[in-house]
Amino acid sequence: MSSIGNSLIIFTLAIVSISANQEVPELVNRVKEKLANVDQLVENMAQEHEDMLNKVADLENQVDMLQEFQRRDNIEMGNFPKRDNENLESVVFKLAKLINMPIEETDICVVSRVLPNKLDKDT
Repeated sequence: MSSIGNSLIIFTLAIVSISANQEVPELVNRVKEKLANVDQLVENMAQEHEDMLNKVADLENQVDMLQEFQRRDNIEMGNFPKRDNENLESVVFKLAKLINMPIEETDICVVSRVLPNKLDKDT
């Protein structure tokens, strides 16, 4: 090969090397941009997660308050043996009369038995 051919090959390799050296910073910049986008995405998701945790806590508090409000007029009485054909509303009226508590039919929405606790079943 002639010295011109060798020089041309060296020149071509130099151009390829220069071109590659210019591409590396561009690739690094693109990677940095993508990494910055991922970092921003993670930060946004972390904030959304925190917001959702706060919202769940608020909703749990609201549910608790609504349940308490719903039970505001409840009366729980225990140790009443179950009887066949019992009328629980009648039992409530008899108890109210026994303790001199005036009560009207409109004062009662629902009368029901609740399931006994596990401890009650064992005794």
